[in-house]
Amino acid sequence: MIGACLANAGDAVTLVVRRETLGQYPKQLSLESTFGKFTVNVDVAAEVPAADVLWITVKATQLDSALAALKNADGVRAIVPLLNGIDHVALLRDKYGASRVIPATIAGEMERVSPGHIVHRTPFARLNVLSAGRAMLAVTLDQLEQIGFTCRFIEDEPTLMWGKLVFPRAFCTEHDRRS
Repeated sequence: MIGACLANAGDAVTLVVRRETLGQYPKQLSLESTFGKFTVNVDVAAEVPAADVLWITVKATQLDSALAALKNADGVRAIVPLLNGIDHVALLRDKYGASRVIPATIAGEMERVSPGHIVHRTPFARLNVLSAGRAMLAVTLDQLEQIGFTCRFIEDEPTLMWGKLVFPRAFCTEHDRRS
């Protein structure tokens, strides 16, 4: 969803996919969202190219294999992980340096229903980013807000990271609370 929205705003986006799926992956992203419906062209690669920002949006269990695509880490200025959990931040900082890793969280229901096709079902998308990334990401967050996201810079990293673990609880049903 982030890639589709940024490409729709005019940014150059490269979607990094597993090498074995590279030939079958479309060179476009389609988004169906409460923010609109559109299809945008993107580059598709098996390795991370030089970039200002690398958004990591894989499941936490896929992080190690996904990082194999980052062969030239020095070519990436900032790394913004949007994974479940909190352990990935320390791992990424150990591997790529604390100053380049900008923790962030996202809330909303998004699903990749097929390669290149994303459906966003909730009427909101909340993106919170550690304030250390303000200089690098302020323009990007403004672009996302123009599309419909709610974006905030958070000063305190524990508040940012633990806040995402507390947010879903408000959406539990009474049955879920008893389980």
